[in-house]
Amino acid sequence: MEDVPLPLLNYAKAVQKGDEPFVGRDWELVQLQQLYNLNLSSQSAACIQGMQGVGKTALIKRFLDQLQHTNKHSVYVPIEPNDAFTRRFCRAILCISNDLDDASVRLVIKALANTSLLYFYLLDWVGVTLDSAERYALSHLSPSRLGELEALAMTLLVQKALESSVSAIAIDNLHAANSKQLHFIEEFIEISKKQRLFLILGLTDIGLFTYPPDWLKHAHTISLGALNDSACESLASFYTKPQSLPPSQLELLRQLSIKRSNGHPAILKALIESTQGDKVFPEPLYKTTIRTLLELTHVQVSLLKFIACAGMAVKVEVIDYFLSIKSVTGIKPVHDLVCLGILCPKSNCYVFRHLLIWEIVLSLVIDSDRKEWKTFSQRQKKERYKHLPK
Repeated sequence: MEDVPLPLLNYAKAVQKGDEPFVGRDWELVQLQQLYNLNLSSQSAACIQGMQGVGKTALIKRFLDQLQHTNKHSVYVPIEPNDAFTRRFCRAILCISNDLDDASVRLVIKALANTSLLYFYLLDWVGVTLDSAERYALSHLSPSRLGELEALAMTLLVQKALESSVSAIAIDNLHAANSKQLHFIEEFIEISKKQRLFLILGLTDIGLFTYPPDWLKHAHTISLGALNDSACESLASFYTKPQSLPPSQLELLRQLSIKRSNGHPAILKALIESTQGDKVFPEPLYKTTIRTLLELTHVQVSLLKFIACAGMAVKVEVIDYFLSIKSVTGIKPVHDLVCLGILCPKSNCYVFRHLLIWEIVLSLVIDSDRKEWKTFSQRQKKERYKHLPK
């Protein structure tokens, strides 16, 4: 996409808020602005994806903050575990305060809905408890009639957003949505395609979103990778300010943490806050990795530890040989590790998602396994080259 003029970047930096600096994402901010401008003439959407903690939420909020300073309205709703996303989303669009009592909410919805069934349907969406007659009326509708009601309710939400001069809607943490929430979001995206609403979706590319689903393929993907050295230096300097260490130790801590973080801002922060940048694993990453390992099958754990012993990146043929030794057919064990966000597929190999994930897995391998898998590797090389003349 064409470059946005430099004054916009300077302006974006000038309106920064919050304690932490926003660095290293100027190009991505430009892309969002370009897509937003494109949306004024033809509907577009942006999908911000990347590893957890890489800065997706910070980028989305910075862009929305920028819109606010140009008198453009926006809505930001993250998906949170065990929380009523639909309720929060609908209330945000309809400008209904969470503190409003049910009786007052009923008055607001009644002014919007032109039929009793649509009134009941919207009440359910915004989290108002239905009485027995209202529940009975909805529960005895046919699937086709419910589908019509859903489309009417979605259209009303979109119209209300436009009437409120909302020009951008951001749904964050899309990967954490359950099936019901995903259906709601998918239907809202479909209805809003016909309008000039700019949609921003933030997600970690794992699980169902390891590969883009069909209903998201129209969205322009912005993948967040590692921060550059300059951005890491800025963040490291900021994070070490509260540390009461001698200057020489602070500098050493900064450099070690930058090296081990591999350009990942959340990991960089955790390493610096530990004040032992070269000796510990960031606690959130370590706990997440261990929790993930506990959910794996025996074959998957063995495969993952074998790959870790083989290196940060392992060729497909080596993995295939290991699985054949274990009498496992198919790629499911590897595919599952990709979907969990542990491995990334490359052209002819699989790579650990981050250097520290590799180090954590490697630290769990016992000596006897190391010897066994070294034998596997040697055997695989012999099998590979046995057809060649000595």
